[in-house]
Amino acid sequence: MIWRWLRGGEEEPRESAEEPPAEPARTPVKPSGPSDFEIAMRRADAEPEFTARIRLVLAAVRELLGRDDAELARDRRIVQQRLVDAARIAPDIALRLLCDVADRCGVDTDAGRQALAVWTRDPVAAEFARTWFAVECLIEDNAELGVWLANSVRAGSDEVSGEFRRLAREHLTGLVDKHFERYEFTRGSAPVWQVLYALGPASRSDWFSRLGDLAAERGEKREAARRYELANRFGGGPAARLG
Repeated sequence: MIWRWLRGGEEEPRESAEEPPAEPARTPVKPSGPSDFEIAMRRADAEPEFTARIRLVLAAVRELLGRDDAELARDRRIVQQRLVDAARIAPDIALRLLCDVADRCGVDTDAGRQALAVWTRDPVAAEFARTWFAVECLIEDNAELGVWLANSVRAGSDEVSGEFRRLAREHLTGLVDKHFERYEFTRGSAPVWQVLYALGPASRSDWFSRLGDLAAERGEKREAARRYELANRFGGGPAARLG
């Protein structure tokens, strides 16, 4: 052939069109036997005293949170239920740990509601600010929990204690007052505003008026005037309360 003659009688080597055979797909190996967390729960269940048993549960959850996501995801449902049970004697701690779990692998709405319900019945005053920070993150990840919490507060039922209402009003009002620029234009579905609206008053303009009063009481006239002006822009409030 002419082509072979031009190339000195040798054909140009060609790459093989055939691809090497693919390796057979490997079936993921599921861990067999109980997990370390399940073993820890068996040890906890063997403890006859309830408070001591809950301490063991909380310690095991903390240890699990220090491991990788795969281990946490495997025991996710067991962890959630154990934390709901623990909330009976340690509502703030259990709820904060549940929020840590949710941040890593999500949380079932029902488990979140149960833990929140215990907290709203029996909050610890000294722990409220820290727990609220965690709850805020939980609600931002699960909007249903925010709606449920706001509706529970608004309903005025015994499920939400007077102490919770007092602590929530005091802490959240102080939070918005201190960081007003951060919260003044956030959406109404933001956790802080959801709960404040449920506690009442239920409008942004009325809250701006109240926050203006707080600034005025501190002698911050310019800040008070700005808040009153915002109250007017949102459809209510005094025209000029500083006179």
